[in-house]
Amino acid sequence: MSSKNLLTIDELSQVSGLSKRTIRYYVNSGLLDRPSGETKNARYDASHLEQIRNIKALQEKGYTLARIVELKRQTHQEVLNRREIGEPLTVIEIPVDPGISIEFRQEICGLTQPQMIKLAQAFLEVIKSEKDKEAQEEKE
Repeated sequence: MSSKNLLTIDELSQVSGLSKRTIRYYVNSGLLDRPSGETKNARYDASHLEQIRNIKALQEKGYTLARIVELKRQTHQEVLNRREIGEPLTVIEIPVDPGISIEFRQEICGLTQPQMIKLAQAFLEVIKSEKDKEAQEEKE
């Protein structure tokens, strides 16, 4: 984004409808990514405005700010910005050994189901190989 597309906190406040105090609170609480620059030189871009829109939409659906922070921490920011608000993530869990399973968050990892299965099978082969090595060492 070119420097003329960057916004000051005053401009972001006008465009988003949030007060400067609220914007600062959102940044300090982790709801909103930190701007580039510090204090009076801080600049916000289109991704900040998109994050504010996501926050507002989630609040309208009844999410608390604490829950929104939690969601942000749990998911990759790019996925949060691209997805429909409230749409669940597709989580695929593949058991590979007793007590061991691999969990894929499909929208984040970007793998197809066959690719995920192939990775899980490769992981299982590594586990079996390690167990075989241990068993062999115990025999010796």
